[in-house]
Amino acid sequence: MANPTLTLIDFAESRLRRLRKKVLALATAARIDNPSSLHALRIGIKRLRYALEFFTPLASPKAMRRMLTQLASLQETLGQINDLANAGELLMNCADDDPRLREAVTLIGGWHGPRHQKLLSAVPVGLKHLGKLRLPKFAV
Repeated sequence: MANPTLTLIDFAESRLRRLRKKVLALATAARIDNPSSLHALRIGIKRLRYALEFFTPLASPKAMRRMLTQLASLQETLGQINDLANAGELLMNCADDDPRLREAVTLIGGWHGPRHQKLLSAVPVGLKHLGKLRLPKFAV
């Protein structure tokens, strides 16, 4: 049964604290060489970001905008890494046993290599910012 004295602000703070804690745990477990750990972190960030967006009217617009921008940027980076990690395997499956198609997939993978490395190199900085993430103060 719901607590009848729980306010919207109490609920928002409690929910966001839980989501932040989960994201920080996922960030600690994330490894550059483990795409599934980065994907799990992306999903956690997405949930936290959407919850923050929902509760935006209760906080300072400037603080929320900065926080949401940082989360969206890291979520986008992690999404692109996930796309690249999955694309090679998918394309190789599509190429099947055709040597020309397999060679084309290999060339495409090589072409995306520098971009993939650049995205991966952005993750530690994003994780550092994530570790400093402070939830907003809410006011009625």
